[in-house]
Amino acid sequence: MNKNLAAVKRKEKIYIFLITYLIFMATRMTASFFDSLALVTVPTAAMLWLTVIIINLSLARHKISHSRAVNIFFLVICLWLGWGVFNALAGITSRSIGAIREFLALVVFTGTISIMKKIITIYDLKVQILRVTILTVGTMLIVAYIVRFDGFAFLGSIRNIMGSSGRYRYSYGLGHVNHTGRYCLYFFMLKSIYNAVVKEKKNSLKKYDSYGLYFSIISPVIAIMLLSTASRTSITGLIGFWIVYYFLTYWHKARVLEKILFIISIVPILAIIIYSVDWALVYKLSNRGVNYTILPVLDREDAWITGLGFLQGTYLFRAVNISVFDSFYLMVLFQSGIVGCIIFFGNLVYFATVYFSNAKSMTEEQKLVACLFVVALYYGIFERMFFGHGEFDIINWVLLLSCLDERTRNVDKQRKNILHNS
Repeated sequence: MNKNLAAVKRKEKIYIFLITYLIFMATRMTASFFDSLALVTVPTAAMLWLTVIIINLSLARHKISHSRAVNIFFLVICLWLGWGVFNALAGITSRSIGAIREFLALVVFTGTISIMKKIITIYDLKVQILRVTILTVGTMLIVAYIVRFDGFAFLGSIRNIMGSSGRYRYSYGLGHVNHTGRYCLYFFMLKSIYNAVVKEKKNSLKKYDSYGLYFSIISPVIAIMLLSTASRTSITGLIGFWIVYYFLTYWHKARVLEKILFIISIVPILAIIIYSVDWALVYKLSNRGVNYTILPVLDREDAWITGLGFLQGTYLFRAVNISVFDSFYLMVLFQSGIVGCIIFFGNLVYFATVYFSNAKSMTEEQKLVACLFVVALYYGIFERMFFGHGEFDIINWVLLLSCLDERTRNVDKQRKNILHNS
């Protein structure tokens, strides 16, 4: 009887957690399409935070902790957060309120991914959390495609998809075209990871995966949507995702001749892409150069070392006096200065070094999550999405830290076995 009651309570917690996450993802995505709904994300984010806290308290008796590598990652993140908020409070200005708000948002984000990873590990919810995310993204994209169907208009200008002019760009009513492109990109990346996780857990799951079938059916439509956005970052990101996967999976297995033939075949393709597009004009028309107007602000405020604190949103745009700010790396520099950059990006180097060590031993899921990490790094050059600001940052870091945990624990086991056998 007690076992049955415990099983019922366990299911209730899982359903509450997944439903709360679904509501959070749906409102976060909707708010990115319609600025007027931005305030809706605050209560849903708070609801997700409270849910994971309550569930975490009920799991206190479970002796499951992060691996040493994950603990070090979080420790350095806390150091970076402390550095940023200290600089904001060192000199109280009108910007300090904005910096404190952003600091608290990043603290909540960091805590959320830490606790969510623990919940997903204890209840083995990786398949479910991926299903909820892909289902939300995929269904929203399909509804938008049906409502705003454009009759395959992208085909008329597909030759100019990477060009500086003559591109057909359509958002399907989902705000900016790059938003739509990002959702399409993440649909395909997360779908690939989902398939790998399901394959690894096929013995414990139902043989007939209706969700996987649904995702496969809508994939061609979402591919059309991705091409219709002509989002260079998203399209090249998806290409890069599979290139990194190829290297992680096949490069170490290939013979020398096969590697040479691959390089010979890929060089002409890259040359055609590079020389067929006026990249200088593309850069100018993309307005990416506007990002670098923050550098004189750091000079004026004498803030190269310390940064100006964790500014975001209206406070950020007022400080730099621009309406567009599309680079996560520049934002870290602006917020926490050179010292903050050393702390934050040094932490990423540590993460990558540990994660990619002994890459041959990676599982299929771990390889695909590694590809996701590389694409997220690439995307951060052109957008503010990477840590705490994007719709997919939570699922990104839950997957990354979960796989890092698995890899480091496996490595520790292998080391113990080697020491024991020797």
